[in-house]
Amino acid sequence: MTDTGPPSLTGSTTIQITTAPASIITANASSTPQTATISTAFGALLAATVRDAFGNPVSGVSVTFTAPGSTFSGTFAGGGTPTETTDVSGVATAPTFTANTTVGSYNVTASATGLTATTFSLTNTAGAPDSITANGNTTPQSAMVNTAFAALAVTVKDGANNAIPNISVTFIAPGNGASGAFTGSIYTVNVTTNASGIATAPTFAANTIAGAYSVSASALGVASPAIFSLTNTAGNAASLIVSTLPNPTQAGVVANFTITARDSSGNIALTYHGAVTFTSTDAAVMKPATYLFTAVDNGSHTFPVTFKTVGPQTITATDASLTGFQPTIVNPGPAATIAVMNYPSTTTVNTSGGFTVIVRDFFGNTASGYTGTVHFSSADSLATLPANYLFTIGDQGVHAFAATFKTVGTQTLIATDSMNSPVTGKQSGIAVTPAGVTHLAVTAPTNARAGMAFLSL
Repeated sequence: MTDTGPPSLTGSTTIQITTAPASIITANASSTPQTATISTAFGALLAATVRDAFGNPVSGVSVTFTAPGSTFSGTFAGGGTPTETTDVSGVATAPTFTANTTVGSYNVTASATGLTATTFSLTNTAGAPDSITANGNTTPQSAMVNTAFAALAVTVKDGANNAIPNISVTFIAPGNGASGAFTGSIYTVNVTTNASGIATAPTFAANTIAGAYSVSASALGVASPAIFSLTNTAGNAASLIVSTLPNPTQAGVVANFTITARDSSGNIALTYHGAVTFTSTDAAVMKPATYLFTAVDNGSHTFPVTFKTVGPQTITATDASLTGFQPTIVNPGPAATIAVMNYPSTTTVNTSGGFTVIVRDFFGNTASGYTGTVHFSSADSLATLPANYLFTIGDQGVHAFAATFKTVGTQTLIATDSMNSPVTGKQSGIAVTPAGVTHLAVTAPTNARAGMAFLSL
């Protein structure tokens, strides 16, 4: 202090200036906000500064650091709720703080008696991808061919079961056979997980082939992909296919054939329950009755048919506008009877007459493959009959013969298989008449007397 008036006087004193009482506590800028991967320490220690009303740091103040007890939080080194004393710079620094295993954002508080607490904004982030799973409502699934499945979605999580956002997931569908395609007719697509760790593929639609298959979803670093079990089901029946009918087949022999209902893509229509009726070009055929398909059939059923008429024949199946058929060639059955015909119904003794032998199966068809031996007989023991005849393939079951009767009266011509006597036939009612008068014969005695009568024959 100086007195400026005369005489000049000078003096001094020392004044101790101390801080005012603590007035505010603030989180240091380097401590908030912060993020740390689960189960790892935050990069910067949590530190708070205590100041008086004039902004001066206040030392010696006890500061308590408190983490929330919620699911996402962390722990201080040494555990518990640490209390630290501010240093000469007014800074109280907490022990290392480590994120727990739950992802989320939260606040840690720093408080001192009489002061409004300050907060540290912290976030626990997920760890590396550890698992990828198909969401429960997306597998298994089935969809009709050429229609879309419900969305395929997966969830990616870390080792602590936290969902992880921003992870690239690759969905892959089979490139052939029963499968499908994502929007744009592609088999592979990459999708990034959202904030909930979910990756949802673009619309996936079944192709035209019915069957079961798998679509995979994988993420880098995850050992096992997620698998979607998908099935393409056939559409509604668009056609009836007749198949497996033997060609050729034989008259009188049961032949089996199959009716299969198929959709417009050629898949078996497993849910077909229509009523099928049958027709044939063979008027004598033994065909199935109308049949109502059931769930047990799975769109396909086998039926018996017995053709009886030789030649090209067809079996046809019809259900309203649906129809299908299969042709076959029907061959004759084995010889069952012999027809003897065309010998003149009236003839004279000693006159040769032609006749025809036709070997037939049970249904009257010519047994064109007959190669048996036919023996001939007649009630006329004097008749001239054909010798035994061995039919050849060239005969096609038919051969012409000639016979001569020698005895007047009604005669019968019989033909019989020499090795199978039930195979026989005859032409009866043949009228054999005497031969006509061709001249007169006069017989006289070798000696006669003149003038005497004699008898002549």
